[in-house]
Amino acid sequence: MDPKQLPKLEDVQRALYRKSYYHFFRAAFTVLHPGEEYTDNWHIKAFCELLQLEAERISSNSQKHQDLLVNTPFRSAKSLIFSVMYNAWVWTWFPEAKFIGVSYSASLALELATLTRDLISSDWYQRLWGSQYKMASDANQKGFYKTDKGGFRKSVGTGGQITGSGADFIILDDPQSPGNATSKTDRDSVVHFYKATLYSRLNKLDVGVRICVQQRLHEEDLTGYLLANNPDKYRHVCVPAVLTEDLMPKAWADRYVDGLFWPDRFTHAVLEDYRDQLGATQYANQLLQKPRPEEGGMFKAEWLEHQKLSQLQFLEKLSGRTPQWQLFIDGAETADAKNDATCYLLACKLDNQLFVADVKWVRKIFTDLVRDAKEYILQHQHSMYPISRVYIEGKSVGKHLLAQLRQDVPNQVFKELQPGRDSKAVRAVACQPFVEGGRVWLLQGAWNGPFIDEVTSFTDGKSGHDDSLDVLVYAIQDTKTSDFYYSAV
Repeated sequence: MDPKQLPKLEDVQRALYRKSYYHFFRAAFTVLHPGEEYTDNWHIKAFCELLQLEAERISSNSQKHQDLLVNTPFRSAKSLIFSVMYNAWVWTWFPEAKFIGVSYSASLALELATLTRDLISSDWYQRLWGSQYKMASDANQKGFYKTDKGGFRKSVGTGGQITGSGADFIILDDPQSPGNATSKTDRDSVVHFYKATLYSRLNKLDVGVRICVQQRLHEEDLTGYLLANNPDKYRHVCVPAVLTEDLMPKAWADRYVDGLFWPDRFTHAVLEDYRDQLGATQYANQLLQKPRPEEGGMFKAEWLEHQKLSQLQFLEKLSGRTPQWQLFIDGAETADAKNDATCYLLACKLDNQLFVADVKWVRKIFTDLVRDAKEYILQHQHSMYPISRVYIEGKSVGKHLLAQLRQDVPNQVFKELQPGRDSKAVRAVACQPFVEGGRVWLLQGAWNGPFIDEVTSFTDGKSGHDDSLDVLVYAIQDTKTSDFYYSAV
């Protein structure tokens, strides 16, 4: 082929970036952050694809089905994806598009708008799309700039003036200040601004899109209000830092690695540090995207946060005694992340107290569950925590699991547990004084944080997964009603 007939590099790049916002985002990142290493993650592509679908739908004047509501942790590149790069990408092929950008403060909204304008002004962008459109010379300020094709971007803080402006894209990027989220007055003002001012600013109500992206801050933040009052009007996307039942869509569960949504940035150690610094409530809000009620759940985080023991501290409490370890299992037959998990809790009783050595969540079909439980029991036989008794809740899959394990591990003592007639909430209430009184201790491990989060988010038996609470209640009931098993060394 004649080299003169080969496509130019710029033409190839233009074609690639027009076809994929995700590829544009990756290239634009190096333009705005020269010298900084780009760290990719699956959620970046997923978010870019969602936004690309919306832009292409609007440009073709196709009808909207739902607005978009996205919850994701801080430091997850959400502002770059939704507020900085998106506008610049859309204008490469749709410079007539009109944007309104809102953040909790005017300064933040202007900062994001400035980054977009910096990207548009860059040599890289101008080389590829400089002939596509020009920035209008009579409107090229931080808070408002236009293209010569009729597109514009207006940027304001929550509560700012928008009268007279209508847009195709309304993007709220963190509309609530984290520092003011506990103020009902401030939360109400955000909701009022959205309802009374921003909501009506779409040029075409059945085509334009409202996009709200934020980390959760409170049960009654804007996300909470929209989900409580107009859930059918919004496509809800929720990406917690660790895999929980709150993930939306559920199909993304297999993209988590070791239960982490971004293992390169949010490692277990990093999350545990955030948890220590933020406290259990704000950790649940901002990282797990699962706001807690202000009054807290039935069990308070502080009742368990200060009950962690190192191995050395635990040995000191033993004072030469050898406890008998007991395993409590609440069974569930499923491999689906949206369903309850089987939960193991390994604990011993000593001096009228409960010491928990390990908690494990398992989602497997029955044959794999039997294999996992058998391996768990056997691997502890020669560990520091040899299991003397295994208690399994005798409901549904638990009965079958109990029968199968009795066959597969014949030398192990198994006992069936029955919850009785009392509801889960009633049984939990009966255990509150035991936990509040500092009689539950946790041996330090990676499971501590997820365990505390799950137990302390329980309110009324209807608040998501509570698998670990079930086994904890069984263990406490056993501790309160049985002898304390230990022998001298």
